[in-house]
Amino acid sequence: AGLVAYRLGAAETWLTDFQQSVLERAQRNIEANAPPEDVKAGRLKTMLLSWGAGDTADDLGKPDGIDVLLGADVLYSAIAWRALALTAKDLLSDDGVMIISTTGHSNGLSAPAEIEGFRTVVESIGGLRVKRVETLQGDYPRLQGYDAQVITVE
Repeated sequence: AGLVAYRLGAAETWLTDFQQSVLERAQRNIEANAPPEDVKAGRLKTMLLSWGAGDTADDLGKPDGIDVLLGADVLYSAIAWRALALTAKDLLSDDGVMIISTTGHSNGLSAPAEIEGFRTVVESIGGLRVKRVETLQGDYPRLQGYDAQVITVE
């Protein structure tokens, strides 16, 4: 999601994870897909971030908050949903949005079940609200049956 945001013109893009090995792989992707001058200027970078750790936007050098949080395939563990929602609450600017897409996971949860479960968590913590839930249908033969559910939270 981060590389796509960068390619679409995001002024600054951070790829985050809580595992160093994932960040190393993300850094290699950045180096392979972005002009070196953009990497040096900090337009695209990696950062260690653990959901629910209490990091605020100010801690990350963004005192006004983050405008857009994108997540793809991040709802695989219901145990982590509360930590993800709290992190979004701590990081988003007043007008910020979080957009998450999922196609479901092999743990038995369908994409709609993941989205509805996450919606319940978001609404229970306060300070955030679910703006929209959508289904994006795969138009390509290889993607049939892999419709994505998208939730927008603000």
